[in-house]
Amino acid sequence: MPVVNHEDSEFHLSHTEEDKLNEFQVITNFPPEDLPDVVRLLRNHGWQLEPALSRYFDGEWKGEPDQMGESTQTSTPMAETLVPPALGPRPLLFTASLPVVRPLPANFRNDFRTIGLNGRSNTVWSMFESFSYDGNPFLFILLLIPRIINRLSATIFTFFCTLLSLHSISGGGNSGKPKISKVPKAPTRETHIPLAEILGDTKDKDAFCELKSFKPDISFNEALRIAKEEFKFMLLILVGDTYDTDTDTVDVNSKLLLEKILLNKKTLQYLRKIDNDLIIYLKCVHELEPWLVARQLGVRNTPEIFLIANVANKASHSETLPSQRLSILGKLKVNSLNRFLQSLTNVVEKYTPELVVNKTEMHELRMSREIKKLQEDAYKKSLEMDRIKAIEKEKSLKHAQDLKLNSTARQLKWLKACIDEIQPFETTGKQATLQFRTSSGKRFVKKFPSMTTLYQIYQSIGCHIYLAVYSSDPAEWSNALQDKIRQLSADDDMLCFKEGQLETATATTIEELGHIINNELTSFDLERGKLEFDFELVSPFPKYTVHPNEHTSVDQVPQLWPNGSLLVEALDEEDEEDEENEEQ
Repeated sequence: MPVVNHEDSEFHLSHTEEDKLNEFQVITNFPPEDLPDVVRLLRNHGWQLEPALSRYFDGEWKGEPDQMGESTQTSTPMAETLVPPALGPRPLLFTASLPVVRPLPANFRNDFRTIGLNGRSNTVWSMFESFSYDGNPFLFILLLIPRIINRLSATIFTFFCTLLSLHSISGGGNSGKPKISKVPKAPTRETHIPLAEILGDTKDKDAFCELKSFKPDISFNEALRIAKEEFKFMLLILVGDTYDTDTDTVDVNSKLLLEKILLNKKTLQYLRKIDNDLIIYLKCVHELEPWLVARQLGVRNTPEIFLIANVANKASHSETLPSQRLSILGKLKVNSLNRFLQSLTNVVEKYTPELVVNKTEMHELRMSREIKKLQEDAYKKSLEMDRIKAIEKEKSLKHAQDLKLNSTARQLKWLKACIDEIQPFETTGKQATLQFRTSSGKRFVKKFPSMTTLYQIYQSIGCHIYLAVYSSDPAEWSNALQDKIRQLSADDDMLCFKEGQLETATATTIEELGHIINNELTSFDLERGKLEFDFELVSPFPKYTVHPNEHTSVDQVPQLWPNGSLLVEALDEEDEEDEENEEQ
């Protein structure tokens, strides 16, 4: 609950009573020493302004007894007696209706220029408000009469209040009439007015510019955005021409406001105190943007200072519950330093709890959103890692399966080659007699027709090495083939001979074994291709390496025709890779 101190007296008022007292002071401009009598006067009239003002201007109001008594409850409505304490936000049901502030249109400069060229009123607000009437002109005039009366009353009331306030600012030593500067009918400068021109050589202007809350080049819409999103107070200061060298056109009152109030050390000290919760907008109304702001707020004279914030507000009395809106919390008094600071402090203390609660809720909401986003990101990352692991596992399985398939195909091709090798061939014609010696010391001799290619020789020697049989006895080849098939069937790294094991076990002849091998080749959709050799044939004297060429016959190689001796040398894996790279 607000407490008003006067000398040794304290007056405990509700927020509504404090507002009534402030309105009474703006209208009457009573001296500070009359504060106890004014509070007593308002209490005696139930804090109703009209009868209290009538009694005040009659002149016979001082010294009357306190009819209500200090402990007597006021006759204010029930809704006003339930004013919450200053430590918490205002209840929604008792939120007053405050003037709402709206941002300027995004393209207001172009719109203003277009409107001016068309000869219409120099305002961009006509795009929001339009009125057309096609009826009787006399009825239209009757409709305008109440509005004209209200406008005239407000203008006269504002004029007298400003006159009294500016008289106090100018000081008691100046007996001349204070000159009131009005907002121009149209902006005189469409470009930005530098801050140096507004402040001039004012003392302590550097200290004012050092405030974090003051940004000279900030736009009105940007200041509103910060005040709305960050729940900060916006100190809106509209001044007149303080930089003109012509003494007749310079706004003396705005200059006095800057020098004696705004840049005063006490004001700067308080602004530093609330610097983190404040955004300051200081502009001259001769510039286009602040001129439009002044038109929106109904400012007629300069200087004017408003305090704006994003608070719970009812746009109209028909609304049941208020919503968050950028609202004018109050028009600050500029008639003296103390009253300016008092009005600023009162409004800030009144609405700070609500803004703190809103800011805390916004922070919690933002934190919950960030936490939710982090959780979603972590979940997505986990899903992505699982997906990558699944892909890698699938690739690994496919690679292992491909290795098995390649090994199986290699084994089946050699088995097929062994079946073909054991088949008899023509012995008529000239033949080459070749002696072979393996790296393990095995020696054997084979004869090949003259048209046998070097690749066929490699294939024949490879079959002997594959089955470890170094004779041409069909029985030995049949037994070796059966043993090889049984080994492949039991090997888990091989895919062949997993079915039909009974048939495999009973097959004894070369024809039966060949039939089984052909079935396996067909089941894997394999065709007989080139064999892979893990050895090479070398003629020792003179040393000559025989390559598995499919187009060169044995009779074309002098080292092998008609007789030759060849060493079977095993190839290392590195040598095989080098040969593959050379072929590529």
